[in-house]
Amino acid sequence: MGFLSAYTGTYRVEFDGGYWVDLKKYITQGGQEQAEKALMKMVTVAGSPEARPDVASYRKHMVFASIDQWNLDDEDGQILPISMQSVQRLPIPVFNELWQQVSERNSTPERSSEEQIDFRE
Repeated sequence: MGFLSAYTGTYRVEFDGGYWVDLKKYITQGGQEQAEKALMKMVTVAGSPEARPDVASYRKHMVFASIDQWNLDDEDGQILPISMQSVQRLPIPVFNELWQQVSERNSTPERSSEEQIDFRE
């Protein structure tokens, strides 16, 4: 078993009505980099650069990068394509559940106080 195989695979998030979304256990660095570009948005205000991170766009990109498969359909029963446009159409409770799952899976684990002490030494 290779190194990357420990970070592959999916898990299912289920919703009412038999709907589900399979999320990748972990997104790649490239997927995260695409999302982080939204946090690096710069604008010029009165001649000076100012950071204006777009957190909502970051979250959408992270969820989009995490989706492997789903059976979510539109009003006519057609399976939605996995696209940024489809992610933007998700109802807030569904999107927020997916975001929570993605955020928890892809965050850096917090260090214990012992690990923090060892790190400083």
